[in-house]
Amino acid sequence: MLGELWKKGNLALKESLRVFLVRHGETPWNARGLYQGHSNIPLNNMGRQQARVAAQKMMAEGISHIYTSDLRRARETAAIIQEQVGCKRVTTLENLRELNFGAWEGLTFGAIQEKYPQLAQCLLTRPEKVIPPGGEDVSTLSDRIKKSWNDIILHNSTGTIAVVTHAGPIRILLGHWLNRGSGAFWNISLPHGGIIYVSFPTGGGYPKTLIINV
Repeated sequence: MLGELWKKGNLALKESLRVFLVRHGETPWNARGLYQGHSNIPLNNMGRQQARVAAQKMMAEGISHIYTSDLRRARETAAIIQEQVGCKRVTTLENLRELNFGAWEGLTFGAIQEKYPQLAQCLLTRPEKVIPPGGEDVSTLSDRIKKSWNDIILHNSTGTIAVVTHAGPIRILLGHWLNRGSGAFWNISLPHGGIIYVSFPTGGGYPKTLIINV
C-alpha cells in the first residue's frame, strides 16, 4: 500500500515514526445501530472480515508493534492483524477505550431521542459538549487518549506501529495531532476496519503525512 516509498530507501521516511490508526471491525451492536461505549461486545463475521482486509493492506509495511484498546472488539481486530502481518509485540491499553456512554449503551439514537430529547439534539449539533447520563465527557476522553499517545511516543521515536481503537479516540487523536481541538473531527466518517496513515518526525510533533481512510 504505502510500502513502495519505504522500499525505495527514502532516508527521511526511515527516520520517521509511521502509524497505522485502525478502527475496530463491526460488532452485532454496530449492525443494529446501538451505542457501545465501554460495553464489551465481540466482532461479528463482517467485523472479522474487515479486520482481515485491514491486515492485508498493512502486510508489507513492517509493523513492529501493535497497540490496542482493551475492549474485546478492538483486541479481536488487533489479534487478526497481528496474525496476518506477523507482528510479535502487542500492548493493550485501557486508556484507548471508546467514550463511556453510560445509560446510552445498548440504545439506538432513536431511543436516546425519546428518553433524552435535549441531550440528543445537542449530540447532533455539538457532540463534544454532551455528557451521557452515567458516562464521561469528551474532555475526559481527550485527556486519557492524549496520555496513551504520549506513552506510545515515549517508546517509539521511529519505526512502524499500528494502533487499534474506536471512532471517538481516533477523532480525538486527529484533533490533537492537527491542533484543531477535540470537536473538530467529531463528524468525520470512519468505517469499521478503516485505516488512517500518519507519519511523524522522529520523537513526535506535527504529522508530516496524514491519509484518511487508506
